[in-house]
Amino acid sequence: MIVDFLCNDRTLFIAVKNIGSGPAHHVSVSFEPEISGIHGETVISDLSLFRCLSFLPPGKEIRTPLDPVQEYFDREAPTQIETVIHFETDTGATLSRSIEHDLRVYDSTTQTHQ
Repeated sequence: MIVDFLCNDRTLFIAVKNIGSGPAHHVSVSFEPEISGIHGETVISDLSLFRCLSFLPPGKEIRTPLDPVQEYFDREAPTQIETVIHFETDTGATLSRSIEHDLRVYDSTTQTHQ
């Protein structure tokens, strides 16, 4: 299981993907620091996708929009984010994975052109 941030058509998305060979159950994701999206009005971890996803088959990805990319950076939202994903396997094992994200790679105002 992974959580990733994607940029497509000037919009930031957050994706939860099962990269394993078996299904994942009772999937939840936490964010540190907490982040807000949808014009800064929605606490992302409050979305049902991140609170408790009952089942995610192998290879399945679910993504949700976070914000228009420039709007996210204009309001000085966090760019260094740790995501922790918890889930259970078919055998009942409880697993977790922590992933550090640096969203500055999507900020066109910090990119230099040569």
